[in-house]
Amino acid sequence: MANIEQLERLKQGVEAWNQWRKQYPDIPVDLSRANLTYANLSYANLSGAQLSYANFGGADLGSADLNKAVLSYVTLERANLNRANLSNANLNRANLIEASLIEATLSQANLNRASLIAANFSKANLSQTNLSQANFGDVNFRDADLSDADLSGATLTGAYIEGWQINSRTSLQDVICDYIFTQYDLEAQQISGRIPSHPESFAPDGLAQLVQSALAQPEKATAFNQQNHQNSVEQLLTLLRQTQERLDKFQTILGDQQVQKLLVERYEQEKIILIDQYRQSQAVLAEKHEQEQRQLAAQHEQAIAALTAQHEQLEQFFERQDELAQQASIQQCRQVLAEPKEQREQIVPEV
Repeated sequence: MANIEQLERLKQGVEAWNQWRKQYPDIPVDLSRANLTYANLSYANLSGAQLSYANFGGADLGSADLNKAVLSYVTLERANLNRANLSNANLNRANLIEASLIEATLSQANLNRASLIAANFSKANLSQTNLSQANFGDVNFRDADLSDADLSGATLTGAYIEGWQINSRTSLQDVICDYIFTQYDLEAQQISGRIPSHPESFAPDGLAQLVQSALAQPEKATAFNQQNHQNSVEQLLTLLRQTQERLDKFQTILGDQQVQKLLVERYEQEKIILIDQYRQSQAVLAEKHEQEQRQLAAQHEQAIAALTAQHEQLEQFFERQDELAQQASIQQCRQVLAEPKEQREQIVPEV
């Protein structure tokens, strides 16, 4: 379980947290099973921390230091890990579905059996990383470095691999892959270049054979990558020309200043909408947290009130018992004194 004191310290803010870690670098950090969904932990120093089973769903861990951290069974679904340092981290069976790891460093990390469906590893460093039996369905590997990585038994169906860097020591043994994508259509705003063409699928080890063939003939692989980049450049130029044509039409009709004004107004409207959505989501989360705190406080006060009432009842009961005992004793004494002397002597013999 998480160290409550450390968890509360982290919730005070990244700056205070990092200062504490700098002051006490030898104190082990245990935040296992902590609930840190949607937390802002960008640039946080969590190196070597025990974070297994913690929930970082939707959290911002951009540029965070997670070197050698234990993240087994952790939830990082839709989390921002752009430019984070995860080298030598243990992410065994971690959930990184739709997480963003652009330019992240994961060299020598362990992602065995991790779930990484639709994650974005664009320009990430995955060299010498254990990715065996992980699920990379629909993942973005554009310009990612997977040299010396172990992908044995991993699922790569639907992966986008344009510009990825692999070598002869990258293991693709028993990889599960029906097809891959090698290009991005800028005009359609979607990946393209499916291999093999629809509706065909790779034979078992088909991807491994394709990669081995490319590595055995580097001039073909280079030409293949150059062709992909050339296609992307041509698509970009086409899109720019089409955009310019649309702008020219607007300029002809409305004039340069009016076009610029319309574009600025549209941008400001979209920005306001996004800001409002963000504030609304934050307000909902804050209100939910306050409601939970109020409910806990009310339950605590009710429990104290009930205990206090029980205590007062017991005090009254014991006081009444004492009064009754005293009254009984006094009554008995009066009865003895009211008896004749001879009877009193029989009841209380003279010494």
